[in-house]
Amino acid sequence: MPTTSESVRSNMELATKLDSERFVSVSAAAELLSVSEVTIRRFLTQKRLRRFKVGGPNGRTLVRVSDLMKLVKEAEQGSPRRHRRNPSKNQEGSTAEFSR
Repeated sequence: MPTTSESVRSNMELATKLDSERFVSVSAAAELLSVSEVTIRRFLTQKRLRRFKVGGPNGRTLVRVSDLMKLVKEAEQGSPRRHRRNPSKNQEGSTAEFSR
């Protein structure tokens, strides 16, 4: 059984064959990366992926396949994340929510 990393790589190779400038829905992007739609939406909010709206402000959100491929390559190279949760306590004893 392939690992998640192998599965993502296989899905992305298929997407590359389809056309790297093709646009896919949030659900299709999630399936290609083997993550949830919530994760894709989080990447969009964090500007890790570029959002393309079709049909006005309340229309569908699309993601470019080439942007997904770039995200996978960055992850494989170990690029640092923008924000990390840090449950450690500071000197006053309160829990810090995020660290940069």
